[in-house]
Amino acid sequence: MPEGPEIRRAADRVARVLDGQVAHAVTFGLPGLAKHGPRLSGRRVLGVESRGKALLLHFDGGTTVYTHNQLYGVWRVSRAGKVAATTRQLRLALHTATHAALLYSASEIEVWKTAEVGAHPYLAKLGVDLVHPETTPAAVRAQAGAARFAKRRLAALLLDQGYLAGMGNYLRSEALFVAGLHPAQRPADLPAAAVERLADACLQLARQSYRTRGITNDLERARGLKAAGMAFGEYRHHVFDRAGEPCWTCGTDVQRTDDFGRAVFLCPQCQGAGKGGGETRGAGPPPRRAARRHYVEVALLAQQPGGDAGDRQREDTGQQARLHDVSPAEQAEIADADPQRPARPGFQGPAAVLEQVQAAGIDCPGFRRLVHVHGHPAPPLVT
Repeated sequence: MPEGPEIRRAADRVARVLDGQVAHAVTFGLPGLAKHGPRLSGRRVLGVESRGKALLLHFDGGTTVYTHNQLYGVWRVSRAGKVAATTRQLRLALHTATHAALLYSASEIEVWKTAEVGAHPYLAKLGVDLVHPETTPAAVRAQAGAARFAKRRLAALLLDQGYLAGMGNYLRSEALFVAGLHPAQRPADLPAAAVERLADACLQLARQSYRTRGITNDLERARGLKAAGMAFGEYRHHVFDRAGEPCWTCGTDVQRTDDFGRAVFLCPQCQGAGKGGGETRGAGPPPRRAARRHYVEVALLAQQPGGDAGDRQREDTGQQARLHDVSPAEQAEIADADPQRPARPGFQGPAAVLEQVQAAGIDCPGFRRLVHVHGHPAPPLVT
């Protein structure tokens, strides 16, 4: 399901083509709403906004269209007369003289009086909206520390839109990791500083995800991994969807636990192992993910100190790490695991890269773990 940052970006896209424009044709794909099309056609769109995971379209004349994408809904914007072919079901279409805003596959669309839409059952219960531009850190901290939430496990609480609106499954795992908290913990069991740390992590990550189109990982690390050729899904997150892969911070394998059918990802070392919280899956990664380990030697490049000296050191180390070809055995493993991704030339093997990194005095625990799981000896860290 799209989370708050994704819906806010969708609202931005729709607003760019609809805000202040006359929608000369409005059509609804759900039979029960078809009667509203002619009534809204020819009206001006006064504003587009997101609230939590809902998107609202405000028309002149006092009418608002409420939409919620649920699991499958998606907004698309196109120039007039150039709608892309798709097998999705069109649920709502708004056409102006120059563009079209199209909502596909959504099952929750309602028409309300603007003055009353705040009473919608979903909107009425929303907590502090993390991606609303007027939301302050103080407001998020106050909500996070409210007594009525204190005795609920964080794994469940962080999905409650009445707690922090816009949170969802990937933001939950990422915020818990950044705050250093286990999903089974409760606010009541934590010192006030830890609850504030969680509130700050939720706000910072939601807004970072909004700005970066979904990246919640450390941005310096993500830039280094992207520059080295890793795919978006490989450098995007700290722990989410990375079960069996090494934690970027400490090298411990990321684990997945099932919480009432929803996956939570965590590092047992960084987030307090042994605190319970569901069935943990400790098995290693599937073959395709195992192949990723051949590319993660570049993680060390983002772990180095900043500044001009650090930048030069990072550049030099990266150049050395690309001097040698991938061995035939490594090429075969990569090809077998992921035939769509060719072996990246210039990878010299994890043990050799680690030696260069350690010779430069760089500590990268996550990369040490990669070397270890490949069966290479991991020499002591340089101190």
